[in-house]
Amino acid sequence: MNKILKIDNERQFRQTFLTLSKFREQSRYCDILLVVDGQEIPAHKCVLAAGSKYFDLKFKQSPSLPEPSKKGTVRPKKMDLKLKNKASYQTVLSIVNYLYTGVIEYSEEAVMDLIKTLDELGVECNSLLARLLNDRNCFEMLKIEGEFCSVSLKEAAKNHIVSNLNILYQKDGFKNLTKDEVEFIIATATEIDIDAFTIFKAVTSWIEKDRSHRTEHFEEFLDYISLDDLTPNQIKECVVLNDLFRSSGKSCRWLVKSITDQNFHLSMRILENSKMYVFSRGPRRKMFTMRPTPNYDMYTGSRYEAIEWERPALDSFSMTRYKDIIYAVGGKRHNQIVNIGLKFDTVQKTWTEFLCPIGKMGCGVCTSKPGKMLVVGGVIGNTCQKTCSSYDFETGQWSPLPNMEKARWNPGVAVLHSSVFTFGGIAHGEEHPIVERYDPREGTWYSAGMLSFYAGTVATRLGANIYCLKIGSEDIYRYDARTLGFMRLPNDDGLRGEWIAPYEGTLQVLHKEGIEHFDLDENDWRHSCDGSFDAYSILVV
Repeated sequence: MNKILKIDNERQFRQTFLTLSKFREQSRYCDILLVVDGQEIPAHKCVLAAGSKYFDLKFKQSPSLPEPSKKGTVRPKKMDLKLKNKASYQTVLSIVNYLYTGVIEYSEEAVMDLIKTLDELGVECNSLLARLLNDRNCFEMLKIEGEFCSVSLKEAAKNHIVSNLNILYQKDGFKNLTKDEVEFIIATATEIDIDAFTIFKAVTSWIEKDRSHRTEHFEEFLDYISLDDLTPNQIKECVVLNDLFRSSGKSCRWLVKSITDQNFHLSMRILENSKMYVFSRGPRRKMFTMRPTPNYDMYTGSRYEAIEWERPALDSFSMTRYKDIIYAVGGKRHNQIVNIGLKFDTVQKTWTEFLCPIGKMGCGVCTSKPGKMLVVGGVIGNTCQKTCSSYDFETGQWSPLPNMEKARWNPGVAVLHSSVFTFGGIAHGEEHPIVERYDPREGTWYSAGMLSFYAGTVATRLGANIYCLKIGSEDIYRYDARTLGFMRLPNDDGLRGEWIAPYEGTLQVLHKEGIEHFDLDENDWRHSCDGSFDAYSILVV
């Protein structure tokens, strides 16, 4: 039997549709005339039906053939296009052109007309929505119920608002939403790990718009916010200094309920003065507790002292924190990678081992909701890895995740809006500046930009942004997931960072001589503490 060969030529596919588009412009072989506002748009029924569920259904219901003219040629059948949206001629023409060419032209003023018409015609618009949606039209789109589009307009608008909630909650469009619409957004924001402080500010912003009628919903919305996810500084702003909170008896009930919750952990962190921890990853088995000095003001101060401890043997590990436990994974003992991880209980001050069968080191690690540790990349011997896995903190179970596109070790990893972002890393002696994004709902890794430097990287989320550090350098960047762009933080003192971590609304930077922090409001650096730390140490908060 002869082997069947195959040649895939996408250019031929595109050329065919471009030719059909030229035929349409010349009215060649057209068998339908769409009539909109008294103007005619010639087209081919097969193209319209293939690209629009609306036309497919209409043509099935009325499968009549075009009428022959007196000259023996085919005369296209006229179809008076009557849509609920009452779309303009120019909008329909733009959509018909899009079905033939994949290119759509529109004016900013007509974008909502275009979106509504795309939806009513049942044109697949997933990729279009991402480009048509913006901060100005997303609230209007939230009120549209999709009928045909494979991803409803309401769902797309909600995702846009949630992803940019830190900016959009201040807009009149958000403040004018109904109670059900706000709850729709807040519930999703909680699910995809939008920070609790942003959610709180969004709720209070909406209520303040009409306090006399909306205060009754305050406690209901507060139930979406975990007090444990707020820092002491944020609690001060949300509770102590917030007039709406102090004037509402229902908010006080939420506060008491949160503090008495058996899963509440922040009270213990406050009693411990919100300590930070530094871990040496080399042969020196050292760890340090960064304790505030006696003169420390927990809201405005920045003075700490380092208390040195001994830790169990494990080198070249990666670390993350979940509640009161700090986890160390992917390390080696006596120059051999071991399938054992370490757990440090910050309350009991004890170390224990746990099964960690990832079989590699130099991994990127972070914590995500709901209660998962994500382990990305790494190295075995001289071979970099692209494998990824997750660990359930509650059940102790490990699960595989899809592989990254690029194998690498020492990548920076952070979670933003439920997506996992991987930055940089090193592979086979060369660095990978590519950024990759993984959305658990899609189950695939995608390219999400390029770093401007080449090195092992640390990444952490603070507020609505991710910050990246080129390990051992002065380069610290803010990453914007909307634009996929980076902005370098000012660093006039030439601070060479080893690790970064968020703490009390500031970005803490660990270096060999101590810790500094970057105040986002002041856009300036402040000194946290002195110290003597090894290269490649880890800062955990």
